[in-house]
This record gives sequence, C-alpha cells and structure tokens, in this order.
Amino acid sequence: SGPRPAYGCAELADDIAVFMDALGLPQAVLVGHSFGGQVIQHFAARHPGRLLALVLCNSVAATVEPDGLTPEAETRINGYGSPADNRALFAVSIPRYFDAANVSPGDVEYFIGIALQADNCALRETLIANYATPALPPQQFERLRAPVLIVMSTHDPFSPFEHAAAMSDAFPASRIEVIARCGHTPM
Repeated sequence: SGPRPAYGCAELADDIAVFMDALGLPQAVLVGHSFGGQVIQHFAARHPGRLLALVLCNSVAATVEPDGLTPEAETRINGYGSPADNRALFAVSIPRYFDAANVSPGDVEYFIGIALQADNCALRETLIANYATPALPPQQFERLRAPVLIVMSTHDPFSPFEHAAAMSDAFPASRIEVIARCGHTPM
C-alpha cells in the first residue's frame, strides 16, 4: 500500500501553498470555517507573506492547547464505516452545527449528503487533528501583516468566545465580528 494521506493542520496548510503555487497565486485571501480556520491559522504561521487577508469563521484558536480527544470525538472517529454508519453519525452531529431556528430538515439532509461524500480516512484524521493538534506559540504570528477578521456566532456550541479573544491577541491586525442568532455555521 502507498503512503497514508496526511490530514494534519500543518500538512493541509502546506497543501494550500502547493495549490496556490499550481494556480500561480503568490498571495491570496483565505477563509476558513471551523477546522478550516485552524488549518489556515497554521498556513499563516508557516507562510505569513502569502496572505492578503485572513477570515476565521467559528474556529478555535490554534494558540490554545486543545482538550484532546473527548469520548464523544472518539465515538465519532471509531463509528465511521459504512454509508449507513456515517449517515447515523451525521444525523446526530450535523444538526448541532446550526441554530435550530435557522435550518430546515431539508437543509440538514443536504449537508448530510455532502458529508457522505467524504472518505472515512479523511473524516477520522481531520477529527483527530481538530482535537489533538498541539497549540502554536502566539509568537508564530508576529510576522503576519495581513488583516484578520474573526467571525463568531452567539449560539455556537463548539467555538467559545475565549478562542476569538485568543486569536485577536495573537494576530496583530485583527478584529472580531459577532453574528447574532446563529450556530456554528452562520453562512
């Protein structure tokens, strides 16, 4: 068998740089939601000169040590398997990403359909990275000159406001915007 795909924050951040190179983009504005926000924080630490701006939407701060793999996360990681297994997991987890007043059953089903397209290895490895990637020292962001917009929602059960404050402290040119009456996925 070939090499195992890498879904850690550092590897995914470097994949963005390779993708930008393939497109001939020396710099870009990057937007990351949730785990994607963690990945682009690692990109900012590794490639600060390549950013025109950064938008972190409902992400946790890469500078805060994660709680580690919780029993709930381990259950999800170990539960991925058949499409039926994955559908059952997504039917429980995906509704938690939204404020119930802002999502219909059809919306949830749409997002479950998208999630069912993901490879089990990617699902497992990104969850592990989400919960267990060691924190970056805030000093890693001192060279970043690009503006950073930090977006948080009032009803997000996954990204506490303390993380927005930690990101704001770490990024020299940042501001925080709060979206009212939204869950983890305001867009």
